[in-house]
Amino acid sequence: MSRCTTVSPSGTAGPTQDNLRLRPLTDQDSEKVQLALQGNPDDVLFVSLFSIQLVRSKFQSLRPRQWLVDKPINIIMEILQERANAGDRSQFIPSSFFYERLSGGGNGYNYSNIEGQWRPLQPLRKGAGWPVDYKIFMPINVGNWHWVLGEIDFPSRKINVYDHSKIKQVNGLEFVRVLCKWIKDEANSKGHVFDINEWTTTINPENTPEQTNGFDCGVFVCTTAEWLSEGSDLTFSQEDMPHLRKRMALTILRRGEEEHARSGQSQQPNEEVGGEEEIIMN
Repeated sequence: MSRCTTVSPSGTAGPTQDNLRLRPLTDQDSEKVQLALQGNPDDVLFVSLFSIQLVRSKFQSLRPRQWLVDKPINIIMEILQERANAGDRSQFIPSSFFYERLSGGGNGYNYSNIEGQWRPLQPLRKGAGWPVDYKIFMPINVGNWHWVLGEIDFPSRKINVYDHSKIKQVNGLEFVRVLCKWIKDEANSKGHVFDINEWTTTINPENTPEQTNGFDCGVFVCTTAEWLSEGSDLTFSQEDMPHLRKRMALTILRRGEEEHARSGQSQQPNEEVGGEEEIIMN
C-alpha cells in the first residue's frame, strides 16, 4: 500500500448532466425563495432551526454574488446529516465550528476542544471495532474569507481537500495535517493502532468543479458535500451557482416549515410577528 502522499490539484469540472438537482425551480418555489430573500435584514426567519436562529440578513447571503456566511452553510450540513442518517449511510457531517475548534481557532491544534463530538451510529468504545465504513465531510472556514471542504474516506483510506477557487489560494496541506492528526487522536483515544501513513491525501481530486469568482466558495462547498454524501459525481459547474443558491434557500425554507409543523406552530405566508418569536416564512 502506498505511503501517505499529496497529489497536486488537477482536472476541471465535467459537463453538467441532466441531474434532478440542476432542474429549474417551479414558479411557486421560485416565488417563495424570492420573497424570503427580500425584506428587513433584521427579521427572524426561524427562531431555532437545529438550534440555530436564522435572521434574514444571514439568509440573504444566498442572494447572487454574495459571500455565503456560516449559518446557512451549517443548516445545510445538519440537513445532509439527517439525510445520511435516514438513508443508513455511515457519515459524519459536522458544522464549520468543528474544524474551527479542532484547529484551535488560529491558536494551534487542540483535540480536547472537540473530543467526543464525533458519535458514529456504532459508538466508538474502547476496544470496539474501528468504523472502517465511515465517510466524513467537513466544511472549513478560512479566515472568514473563503470556504473549503475536507473529506475523510475510511473505505478508500483517503483524505481529500476540495478548494474550488483558483483565485483564493490557500494552504491545503495545513488542512490535511489537521485532519490526519485528528483521525490519529480519535483512534488513540479508543485504544486503536492507526497508521495514517497508509492513507493517501489529495488536494482537489480529479474533476473537482472550478470556481471562477471570489464569492461562490460556500455554495461550492455545500454542493460538493451534498453530492459526495449521496454518491454522485461532481458534474455541476460555475454556471450552475445561481440556481444552486436558490435551491439551497428552498431546502432551508422547506426544512424550517417541517420543523414548525412538527412543533405545532401555525403561521401564514409572510406573517410578521414582533419580538424574538418572529417567524416570517411558512
